[in-house]
Amino acid sequence: MFRSATLALFNRSLREDTRRATPYFARMGLAALILLFLGMAHMSSGLQRSSTAGLTFFTMVIWINVVFFTVVGLSHFSSAITEEKEDMALGLLRMTNLNPLSILLGKSTNRLFVALLYLLAQFPFTLLAVTLGGVSTSQVVAAYGALAAYIVLLANLGLFFSVLCRRTYTAAFLSFISLVVSAVIIWIVYAVVQMLLGAGLLLDPDSLEARLPGMLAECTVAFRLADVLSTGFAGGPLCSQVVSNVAAALVLFLASWLTFDSATRNQLGVDAGPARPLTSARSVPGRRRLFAPTRPGMRAVFWKDRHFLHNGKTGLLWRLLALAALFFGVIPGIAYMMESKFWAEPVSFDRFTRTMSGYGFFVFWISLFLAVLQLWLLAGRIFREEIRWQTLSSLAMLPTSMRRIAYQKVAAALTVVLPIVAFLVIGLLMEMDDFMDFLAGVLSGNGEESVAFFCGIFYAIGQVVLGTHLIAWLSIQLKWGAFALGVFAIVIGNMAYGMLSVVTIDATTGGIAMLFIGGLAAFAASVGLHEAIGLGLKSSAAKE
Repeated sequence: MFRSATLALFNRSLREDTRRATPYFARMGLAALILLFLGMAHMSSGLQRSSTAGLTFFTMVIWINVVFFTVVGLSHFSSAITEEKEDMALGLLRMTNLNPLSILLGKSTNRLFVALLYLLAQFPFTLLAVTLGGVSTSQVVAAYGALAAYIVLLANLGLFFSVLCRRTYTAAFLSFISLVVSAVIIWIVYAVVQMLLGAGLLLDPDSLEARLPGMLAECTVAFRLADVLSTGFAGGPLCSQVVSNVAAALVLFLASWLTFDSATRNQLGVDAGPARPLTSARSVPGRRRLFAPTRPGMRAVFWKDRHFLHNGKTGLLWRLLALAALFFGVIPGIAYMMESKFWAEPVSFDRFTRTMSGYGFFVFWISLFLAVLQLWLLAGRIFREEIRWQTLSSLAMLPTSMRRIAYQKVAAALTVVLPIVAFLVIGLLMEMDDFMDFLAGVLSGNGEESVAFFCGIFYAIGQVVLGTHLIAWLSIQLKWGAFALGVFAIVIGNMAYGMLSVVTIDATTGGIAMLFIGGLAAFAASVGLHEAIGLGLKSSAAKE
């Protein structure tokens, strides 16, 4: 290990990570999952006689890594400094005479090393994809080089906002917004350049202005991976994406170092208590009577969470307005600009009424996706705030059972989903005629199609319920990353189950049976997790 005083905290963090068993088991599980996918891809290539099974398998693994490290990495890296602020331990670190560089290396760079080790653990197993055909060793090396540079960028982006922000979720949100905004800027620059070329204002397509969008796109991991995973790739691991991502990461680390003292000068950088949204105690007297909190009554925990954690009536109103602006303002505007399939000509009122059912279909499915996403986000937060601020023991002293307290918290969280459910119903009403025709067609068809349809719905509901319980349970067990890890586990589990079904089942009846068994297993696992959550809450309350 390193002997420098500057690297003392980094040295200690590495020692702790190497002595813990959890990272080793996690890497073993990741390698076993890749081997499972590899075996299924091999079996599938034998059944379908495909010569590019290796490329198909490798493409799936690489994009899963992109999604995983983006979702998990943002929450993991963004908590490097904010977790010390929230635990009120940053002042203690500064009292040890550690300089900002020592703290940044010890709290962030060690996490980057752990993330890169997860990537390194996959490398030998994905090389086996070469034997399946369709992918070369140079593609594997180039893809993992691009992923490593992207992870380095994510780590330092999260670190930068972790230094500036007070709370982890704010830092993670700003990191995500930065990635989205950068992608949107590249798209806007590309659109503007194409418009200028079409209007004849840019006569030379080889000029710097005309080549700028392509140069910016080449710096993104999506563009680089799309190039690497294409057939016939013959490039090397070093490219503009790798160089630019590492250079940007170094700039962000330097910015974190330079701003550390000024950003953390105010002691802990966070109030010694949980966050309070708009409906806080100090803002109630000046509010209109319509939005003021009512009396708690017999459901004090429900009242507390609804008004102080989920922002009460004001939060419902803001969510309704945001969704209305999204569905009836932003999305139609984007569709008009991009000449989407809903409007192939400038939007008019008559044109909109003729496509009402199609747009209702769009609103319904987007609302359904947002409802599930919001439900899972709430599951990761519903008990986490109580555990973080050690208030479970106080709740346990109330003259009611822990089960009833948990149910009141769940009921308060479900009120947050009501605006999304309202738009889900609106979308369903907009496409009611088509939906009824579709449902009538399913019911009037042969028996197998009807059973398959309802078994599919049963399976989907089971996965949503399982994901909700899994994320809630992980939020009790883990300090961070419950949402990301739960979503990743559900997605990977469904992919593995789907591949297993394709390989082992080749009949319609067998596929229906797999859907029913999968849904039944999901509900059974949810019951087990339901009981585990109750035991976990009691254990956490006792530890306080």
